[in-house]
Amino acid sequence: MNVQTLPDVNDRDKFTGKKKGEIRLFRNGTSPEVHVWNMEEQKWEKMGDVMGPAPQQKDFYEGDEFFPAGDYDYIFNIDIKSKGEKKLPFNKGSIPLEEAEKFVEREQIHKVFVEEISGFIRNELDKVNTYGHQQVPEPIQMQAAPSIPVEEKHIEKSISTGKASKVFPMVCLLV
Repeated sequence: MNVQTLPDVNDRDKFTGKKKGEIRLFRNGTSPEVHVWNMEEQKWEKMGDVMGPAPQQKDFYEGDEFFPAGDYDYIFNIDIKSKGEKKLPFNKGSIPLEEAEKFVEREQIHKVFVEEISGFIRNELDKVNTYGHQQVPEPIQMQAAPSIPVEEKHIEKSISTGKASKVFPMVCLLV
């Protein structure tokens, strides 16, 4: 939505609603506002502000022979008991199974962990892509990526979750 194309909130008296409860967007500076038509008083009343997704912020990964240096949508921390915490960079549109295979090869751990790690990636993506029953257009930016402990003999099921910023979906209203 281009906020600049919305009518200014100070000009709302120039627009007459057609029915009680009609909803219209107005611009207040650079922010869109939702207004509802009050038929009895013949005026627009502010309902609230339109909230949208936070701008996508990517995290930089220094690169290695399996994952090139650059900005990634996510960098997951995977705790390998015998090696400590290792980074798994991931971009939207990548295939979790392929990225897990590269990670397992890079860290030289048994391939039995590929499915578990790819499941972890899918699970985390489901968490950050879902808000209630709606899909958020852009993933939530992860400030501290979750960790999954990995051990040579077994993978523990406990996952420690890091902080994530909250994003509310943009409301689209037709008037």
